[in-house]
Amino acid sequence: MCACSNAQPPAIPAAQQAENNKWADALSFATSLYPVYITAGGILAFTYPSAFSWFVSRGPSSYSLALATVMLAMGLSLSLEELFDVITNPFQSC
Repeated sequence: MCACSNAQPPAIPAAQQAENNKWADALSFATSLYPVYITAGGILAFTYPSAFSWFVSRGPSSYSLALATVMLAMGLSLSLEELFDVITNPFQSC
């Protein structure tokens, strides 16, 4: 066993910890609004299709990039417990 395995990580000052909590809270709030972002984008695209003409003109590569972005955002909103549930029971529906 390594002698450094019992070493504790350095303590984080209270001010820095409070700042980290602010960021974590802000990011958690932004992540919780993900369905609102998608719904608003869908309504905008349905109401004003010309707003997305740039997206269509960029061809198939923009579709792949958009899908990758959506999948990444969905993955970032998963908790570790939910991820493990998906891995252990991939075909179980909600």
